[in-house]
Amino acid sequence: MVADNDTQPAAGSALARGIGILRCFSGRQQQLSRKELVARTGLPKATISRLTQTLCELGLLRPAAPPGSFVLGPDVLTFAPAVLGRLSLRHVARAAMQELADHARAQVTISAGTGAGLVFVEICQGEGSKVFRPEIGTRLSLTRTASGRAYLLAEQPHIRERLLHRLTEEDSAQAAWLTKRLSDTCQDLTQRGFAHNVGDMHPDIMGAAIPVRAPAGQILVFTCTVTAFQATQEQLLADIGPRLMAVVKGVEAALPEQAATIDWSNSAPRKTSRVRWDVPTTALP
Repeated sequence: MVADNDTQPAAGSALARGIGILRCFSGRQQQLSRKELVARTGLPKATISRLTQTLCELGLLRPAAPPGSFVLGPDVLTFAPAVLGRLSLRHVARAAMQELADHARAQVTISAGTGAGLVFVEICQGEGSKVFRPEIGTRLSLTRTASGRAYLLAEQPHIRERLLHRLTEEDSAQAAWLTKRLSDTCQDLTQRGFAHNVGDMHPDIMGAAIPVRAPAGQILVFTCTVTAFQATQEQLLADIGPRLMAVVKGVEAALPEQAATIDWSNSAPRKTSRVRWDVPTTALP
């Protein structure tokens, strides 16, 4: 299985280094020691000690047992309302998302591009769905999910090229693998109107994804994920994907100023020494 490499920006300033420390934590890595933070960030131990002390004083980190370990502090959550509050389309989309989730016994989500990755901002779990439910704010793989690859293709060219470089540098095997997957995704979006993925993230998981443009260049991705023992690939392509398209079109019709679907009809891979994609760049103001 091909894993994502680090897509975080290089840490230069104290602010960037502090944010880099906070980004080391996740749902799977809820507690980290000072030694682990040194290894993950590449920063000197003295710098880690100084920055973790400052972050603890700000309430963004909390000391944990054993001594020298840390967890995120509750004050981190104070940023969430300002982010989620701007995404009012979540409320408009929720009923249709839940209806699709129940119909397909699936999980329907909205994720938001950050310029460095993709994070969940809305999750609807269908009745009977066996897909693991992540927390809001959980990061997605950019390479092994339909959502991640659709996001990469929809992003601004300079951001996409930077991410592709970081995802594939020093790993020619992953570069070739990702090039093929992105080409397939581009063809999917052009011909079907949605991307799909079967088994890249997990052999029993498949999904369909549609990226849309939001104001200020923001990319949002609507996704429906289902287990392979609750649906077939044929159902994914013939039923679930088109129903997801209907959800997206409904949101666009209700809030045209907040979501614009992308016309992929003129999109095609352009083969160069470094693979680029000609993707429509029309964005909302």
